[in-house]
Amino acid sequence: MKPSDMEPLSPPINFFKALEFTLRWEGGWSDHPDDLGGQTMKGVIQSVYDRYRTSKELPQQSVAQLTDDELMDIYYNLYWKPAYCDDMKYPLALCMFDTAVNFGHDNALLFLEEILALDVGTKFEPSMLETEDPKAIAMAVCGARIFYRYQRVRENDTQKAFLRGWLNRDRDLLDRLSRML
Repeated sequence: MKPSDMEPLSPPINFFKALEFTLRWEGGWSDHPDDLGGQTMKGVIQSVYDRYRTSKELPQQSVAQLTDDELMDIYYNLYWKPAYCDDMKYPLALCMFDTAVNFGHDNALLFLEEILALDVGTKFEPSMLETEDPKAIAMAVCGARIFYRYQRVRENDTQKAFLRGWLNRDRDLLDRLSRML
C-alpha cells in the first residue's frame, strides 16, 4: 500500500490495544549510529516519514517532528492494514502489528507464511486463518522473530547492541500472548 492510498483514520479498538503495546517498546527519538533504520521517532523511521509526507503533499522535515496524528495515520495505514490485522483475531493481530512495525509488514507476512507452511510463491490470504489457532500462530511468529534476531547479530556484529532490547520485547509479547484466552 502506498501512502497516497491511505484511508481516513478509523481504526478498530484492537488497533489501539496493539499500538499501546508497541509504543511501550518504541519509545521516543533515536539516532543510534548502528541502527540500520537511521533516525527514528516512536518507531517511525525517517524514510517512511518522508514517503508519508510526500504522499500528503507536505514538505519534508525531520521525523523528530512527527505529530501524534501522523503517527496514528502511519501506524494504521502503513503497518496495521498491510499486515491484514483487521482480518485477524486479536492475539495474532497484536503480534502481526508489532512484527510489522519492528520488521516491516512484508517481512511480518513472510514470518506468517513460513509458520503456515505455505508453498513458495503462495501469498498469505486472511481466509487461510479460518481453521487456525490465532494464539498458537502468534506465539510461533514470536519464536521466528527470536531466531531471526540471533541470526541478524551473527551476520552483523554491530546489531548486538540491540539484541537484549529486542529479546525483552519478544519475551514481553510472548508473556502477554500466553495470558490471553
